[in-house]
Amino acid sequence: MAYMTKYGSFWGAVPVHRGRVFWVAPSASYYIEGRSYSADDGQPGDSPERAVVTVNQALSYCTDGAGDVIVLLPGAHTVSTALTMSKSDVHLTGLQTSNFLRPCASLTQSTAATTIMTVSAADVEICNLRIIPITAATAITWTTGAHRLYIHDCSFDMATPAANVATIGAGHAGTTYTSAPANVLISHNYFEVTGAQGPALKMGDAKDFIVEKNVIAFKGGTWANATLQGGVLGWGIYRDNELHALKDSTITAGITGTDLTSTLSVAIYRNFFSGTNSKPIEDWGATDATIAENYKTEVGAAAGGVLWSSIT
Repeated sequence: MAYMTKYGSFWGAVPVHRGRVFWVAPSASYYIEGRSYSADDGQPGDSPERAVVTVNQALSYCTDGAGDVIVLLPGAHTVSTALTMSKSDVHLTGLQTSNFLRPCASLTQSTAATTIMTVSAADVEICNLRIIPITAATAITWTTGAHRLYIHDCSFDMATPAANVATIGAGHAGTTYTSAPANVLISHNYFEVTGAQGPALKMGDAKDFIVEKNVIAFKGGTWANATLQGGVLGWGIYRDNELHALKDSTITAGITGTDLTSTLSVAIYRNFFSGTNSKPIEDWGATDATIAENYKTEVGAAAGGVLWSSIT
């Protein structure tokens, strides 16, 4: 029997990378094109019909630096230990046709206070997934070696876990912020948050990073920090992000910084902040950040908001 490689379909066109493609089913029994199949970690995972059943098994098949891809088939995927993304040029994705508010493949952790994955290698891509952190843990964290990490078109569900200031969407999980990967790109993600969680993003000492076109929606309660730079060595750009406080909620600090060791380290351009965000650009040193064209919205304001022109 020929395996699925139909030209022009998802099976034959995904994804545009030079490596092999490995498929992961969400359970031992799953459906593809109306037919039932059985997933098993003893299978090669090289076709949608011969999927493995754990992401860790697919990772074990990947070759370091070869551009391999892991596709999570639709459904709820759960890990019980932290995934270690220690092989470079590995790409973890769900179906590319998904709505990025609710991708059809989800990934979560079943062990208390444990991260879903740690990225320690270069050129890792994570996309088209619904990421659900466990309470009191960072969903995706990175270390110094995670150069050129690319996270995009994901939904970070920080509304499902119980509120805890140690629950973080993505970023450096430590308290010393000694994480210094270069060229990290966090783009076009949806962060859904309820209650007094930790930051959606915690950038640490990342260098030459860009955080752009993300939507952060806070839906209930008071949230201390939507994003947190931390560290003293990092530099990069926050641009075209939206931070929304909905359902009578309040965000205290929006894009929050720290005292950096060099002037003009961070650019904060064209971001929008909810009217109940009391400190949209918070705690940067006097010469750390340049800001321009950032707006704070107002409830029912005919003009839509005011140009925000200060670091608080």
